[in-house]
Amino acid sequence: MTAAAPGIRREIIAAYVASASRVLSWVFVTAVVYRRLGADLFAILALVRTTIGLLNYTTLGLAPAMVRMLSLEKRASRAPSEVYSSAMALAAIASLAGVALAFAYAVFFPVLHRLPAAHANHNFGPFVFLMGLGMVFHIVSDAPGAVLQVRQRIATDNILLAGAEWIWIALIVLAVWRDNLTLESVALAWAISAMILMGARILLARDAMGSAAFAGPSVRAEMMRRLLSFGLLVALAQAADFLYAPTDNILINRFLDPRAVAAYAPAIQIDAGLLLLVSGLAAVLLPRTALAHAEGNTRIVRQYYIKGTFLSLCLLLPAALAAWLLSPFIFRLWLGDPMPATLAILPLVLIHTVVGGSSAVGRSVLLATGKVRPFTAAVLVAGASNVLLSFVFVYCFRLGLPGIVYGTLVAVIGRCALWMPWYVMKMLRESTRA
Repeated sequence: MTAAAPGIRREIIAAYVASASRVLSWVFVTAVVYRRLGADLFAILALVRTTIGLLNYTTLGLAPAMVRMLSLEKRASRAPSEVYSSAMALAAIASLAGVALAFAYAVFFPVLHRLPAAHANHNFGPFVFLMGLGMVFHIVSDAPGAVLQVRQRIATDNILLAGAEWIWIALIVLAVWRDNLTLESVALAWAISAMILMGARILLARDAMGSAAFAGPSVRAEMMRRLLSFGLLVALAQAADFLYAPTDNILINRFLDPRAVAAYAPAIQIDAGLLLLVSGLAAVLLPRTALAHAEGNTRIVRQYYIKGTFLSLCLLLPAALAAWLLSPFIFRLWLGDPMPATLAILPLVLIHTVVGGSSAVGRSVLLATGKVRPFTAAVLVAGASNVLLSFVFVYCFRLGLPGIVYGTLVAVIGRCALWMPWYVMKMLRESTRA
């Protein structure tokens, strides 16, 4: 990327260290749970980990909203403390809502989901609440993380993210060594690592912004309104994430078999792991694109989109092919099981991985340039289509587990392969003429 400012390579490398650490931590934890606690509890862990993503909505889209607003403030040469203080006030409110939702989910967990017969009387409430609490810590930390990104500390922020994953791994190793591994100990380790991440991000953001950023008078109602007007649309788009893997898990749980979640989960984890190959690049380009757009440099924005999307495809295609070829070996090494049901759907999952992942840079470009309304509309339409199509394929046509993947595949191709390139290039052409 010739348009990249000095230091972007270091930032991208750090982003991929964070991505690799995230993959490794989940692979390690799921392998330990599957081997030591069994397929049933592994299925519960996968179900809760995906469903608890609902708490992402409590962030109110503050992180991308802050990146956008801080970039505009920097262009106007105004002090950014008002943006940060107002965002942290909103984050504090959102965290209370997140904790309440996590508690409600823990209480009603046995009502919402079918439990494996062998564990029907087990109290999963503490496990579910601790997983939710860890998610709350993570999403609150996104606000100070956005400050680090805009203040040219992207690499530092990604090292913090990687460190939190390694802390989770270390705590799981400790639980195994002490022969105290349970779902509750897994969730407690997750919550502790997330709390440490949140504290570290807040301290470094304070250093980057100065103590004035924490002064009460810097909180402004007008700035909170601006952050919310942008962030709520981002949060609405994030809500569509629930219309994919979490909803698919619920459909599988209800209409197929609770244990079928254990067959679907490894394929989704491979999908999520491969997507992390492009998430690091997209995360770095979000603040850089926002700054370039705020300066009116459409040429650099175009280069970021075209080269970033091409690089995403170059990363995903060979990685997906390798994952497909090596999957029998991966499953035996990872879970100690050949997972034939997972192998049957994996090629379809990998197709929508490549197609969907290639749009990650486009998402960053649209959010960085303030095109949040059309982005949100497209994401919601695609998510709703996934739910409807998956239901029809499974319930009406009796296609079983592959039917779930067919629904996702159609929705992802429509949004990511057809709509996204057309709209981004149209927007860039209009910006150039303006």
